[in-house]
Amino acid sequence: MLGPEDNGLETSDLSLCRHFITIPTHDGFPSMNLSHSLAILLYEISIFSAKIKKPAGLPAKKLAKGDEIEHMVDHMRETLLSIEFLDKQNPDHLLRTFRRIFGVAGLSSREVKIIEGLMSRIDWTEKERRKHAHVHHG
Repeated sequence: MLGPEDNGLETSDLSLCRHFITIPTHDGFPSMNLSHSLAILLYEISIFSAKIKKPAGLPAKKLAKGDEIEHMVDHMRETLLSIEFLDKQNPDHLLRTFRRIFGVAGLSSREVKIIEGLMSRIDWTEKERRKHAHVHHG
């Protein structure tokens, strides 16, 4: 739904909408021509949809929730610090790269669980390694 150029949508119109988009304008020119507004919206949609195109034949997957990703990244931070893969002074430097990779990949809940499983296995392996290192050197 696009609002009239003079003062936008009425409250009764807005109550029917679930999402709102406001195009920022210059204070001196607060309203936009309707056709220009539509052109900007269509342009933004085309840019966005070009970024998320999946190869043909692949079914759309249900993406993991934000908190699942955060939990996974927190686990990665702990695990990768414990095996000295991350720099203790700046662990987030490499984690940002992982976040970017995961963002582009658009992980499903199943994929997040697989990565969490990998981190858990590394945790277990590192714990065992340390146990045995203490036995041999003790």
